[in-house]
Amino acid sequence: MSFDIPGRRFRTPQHENRRVERMQVNLGHLRYFVAVAEELHFGRAAARLNISQPPLSQQIARLEAELEVKLFSRGNRRVELTSAGQLFLTQARRLLVDFGDSVLEAQRAHRGEIGQLVIGTIPVGSAQLYESILPAFRDRHSNVRLVVRSLSTAEQIEALHRGQIDVGVLRLPVQDSLLEVKQVFSEQLVVALATKHRFAKARAIPLDWLTDEPQVMFSRARAADYFDFIVNLFKTPGKSLTISQEVDQVEAHLGLVAGGFGVSLMPGAVRYIRFKGVVYRPLCESTIRVESAIAVLRGRKTNAINEFIKIAHEVARNGTRAPAK
Repeated sequence: MSFDIPGRRFRTPQHENRRVERMQVNLGHLRYFVAVAEELHFGRAAARLNISQPPLSQQIARLEAELEVKLFSRGNRRVELTSAGQLFLTQARRLLVDFGDSVLEAQRAHRGEIGQLVIGTIPVGSAQLYESILPAFRDRHSNVRLVVRSLSTAEQIEALHRGQIDVGVLRLPVQDSLLEVKQVFSEQLVVALATKHRFAKARAIPLDWLTDEPQVMFSRARAADYFDFIVNLFKTPGKSLTISQEVDQVEAHLGLVAGGFGVSLMPGAVRYIRFKGVVYRPLCESTIRVESAIAVLRGRKTNAINEFIKIAHEVARNGTRAPAK
């Protein structure tokens, strides 16, 4: 909105904002202006910019017309900044520096050198993730902030689709055509037992011993694929499975084991969770394993994601830490 008083014309702030939004000022205008302002001579500024003087003069005139501000006082032999020009010079320099910094930051983020990587991992995640992958990634990309979220496989799949996590470290199988899924780790199962359980002193436990033993399980709602995997182990003749409890949280799971509510078949990484009253023993059948994979949304890979996947595969090949960079 604008209104007139005889002899003067006033503009409201809203009108000024709309007028600024319509301005056609670009970085080229700012560079030309700064060069002239620093040289205070159109000829020297043109030589510095490697252009001829007439186009430079035309660009400065267009800038002043666009801003509706006189930036230079031009005399026969000298050029001077007006008070408005002096103020605009400070802001123009700042804009050019900020733009340059933004370009460098964007390029570094594209190369995976800065930014943030959000990783989803199953509650009893792969030990290699914490022991090897994350430390190796941090050492190579210290400017990338790592955020780790504990999510079930189903929750990770949903979070990947929503863009809430960048990478998922989850259990196989995963059937989703929108995700790129690659197996990385394979772990042997262990049996979690109360320290007072009659099998607690055994060095290893055969699957047959667990027939009719009450078992504490991750709920099917929380980990459907893992639940079905354990159930299928007992679908052979001579074996049976008795489920005493289904829980969603690892702490509750181990607490029930410690309390004598049952034993539990769990991925080997659980051994890194020390829980009072619980011991872990390997399953004798070493061929019974669970696989972990890395999943990303197709078409969403960044350099940081690619680096994470690369390090994960290095760890998988070497079995321990990733090689130094």
